[in-house]
Amino acid sequence: MVKDYQDLQCLEVADESYKNEKGLPAGIMTFPRPSSNSRILLGLFALCALSILILIIIVAVYNSNTKQMQKTQQEDLSNFTQSVKSEFGTLDRKSEAVNEKIKEVDTALEKLRTDNSRGEAVNEKIKEVDTALEKLRTDNSREVVQMKVQLQELKDTIKNLKCEVHNLKTNGSGCCPFGWPVFSGSCYYISKGSNTWVDSRKHCITEDAHLVVINTKAEQEYIQTKTIPDFYWLGLTDVGGTWKWVDGTSYASTPTNWSPGQPDKFYGHGLEGAEACAHLQHNGQWNDDYCSSLYKWVCEKEIN
Repeated sequence: MVKDYQDLQCLEVADESYKNEKGLPAGIMTFPRPSSNSRILLGLFALCALSILILIIIVAVYNSNTKQMQKTQQEDLSNFTQSVKSEFGTLDRKSEAVNEKIKEVDTALEKLRTDNSRGEAVNEKIKEVDTALEKLRTDNSREVVQMKVQLQELKDTIKNLKCEVHNLKTNGSGCCPFGWPVFSGSCYYISKGSNTWVDSRKHCITEDAHLVVINTKAEQEYIQTKTIPDFYWLGLTDVGGTWKWVDGTSYASTPTNWSPGQPDKFYGHGLEGAEACAHLQHNGQWNDDYCSSLYKWVCEKEIN
């Protein structure tokens, strides 16, 4: 017992001696300093705790985002489903409307089969469509003719220019007079003033030409391009009771372009005689009139 007490006193004396060395006040309890290994273990424990905390936060955020994405996807899917249903509904309605139209057509066809008078009306409509198609074909054909006329005129103009150049070099002849347009082997004079049919013919004769004679549809188209919208005399007359061209060309061998109801040899103008001379109208069609009327004229001469 005495020995234990002595040992305790020694420990107290040693402790007092340690406090004095460190400058610590007497009476304060002290703990032993942790070792180096203990500090490492504490650091690892703190690092693990921090890692676990970060992982928990990441998992929580991920779960929150996942739930939001799932909610958005569910909403998108719901909207798409509604859109598809709406489209199908629209298609169903359109299909029903088409079926109704088909039924109406079937009914109408059945009625046409049994209704002769209605069938005749349909035939009339078909004839109207055929007439319209024929008009389209005619209009298209006319455009082709006009293009050919323009091309021919261009070729003839170039040819005549070459001819004039040749004549200048050789003092020859055989080309159209200056200012006379050329087309398909003929030269034409388009007058500026007006005259009677007889005086117009005389003027052409003095130019070694004759009033224009229409030999082809292409020539008719060409002359129209030069005369519309004025009136011009043609070299055509029936003074003797039969229509004749002034150059002797057979009237029956040439195309005609009379206005509807013409020629009518009208006598009602109060002038002597009947309408016996042909002329071009403002639209290019032909009409017969009194030869004493005053119109412009077209002369024609063939290229030698």
